Amino acid sequence: MKYLLLLTLLLPACDEVIDVRNAPPEVTVTALCEADGRAFFLATVRDLEGQPIDVDLVVDQGGARSVIAVGAAGDGATGLSSSEAGVEHRIEWGAPCAGAGCVDLCADRTVGPSGLSACAPAPAPLPDTLDVTFFATDGKASVSGQATVPRMSPCP
Repeated sequence: MKYLLLLTLLLPACDEVIDVRNAPPEVTVTALCEADGRAFFLATVRDLEGQPIDVDLVVDQGGARSVIAVGAAGDGATGLSSSEAGVEHRIEWGAPCAGAGCVDLCADRTVGPSGLSACAPAPAPLPDTLDVTFFATDGKASVSGQATVPRMSPCP
């Protein structure tokens, strides 16, 4: 009887609340490369929960910070697959629109994780190194960071 009374008195003390939070995604931008006349950023996306990730890659061109114009080749920059180990992606840096029938990659740009609306097409030729700021979100948690990426050719 004593033990039952003691147990009854101790149980209400177990009301600890555990607050589980979503870990932010991780992005590693490793290189800028060329394949078939197109420019690509190589990036690894990691998310402990394996959620799809949206990424903005921001470059400084002529003193103005702009999000890259994402081309149709490659994996895009929204809804990128991720895993705990990381998934490698190619994100095309689209070329400027020139000539009849071309699609202006910046015309329909919506504001992404960076909050920037400015859009920058790829320069020609590509620089040997490039400072890139990335912004990434899984819809619940966000992260940003910077990297200086080298140009490599051809793309692996």
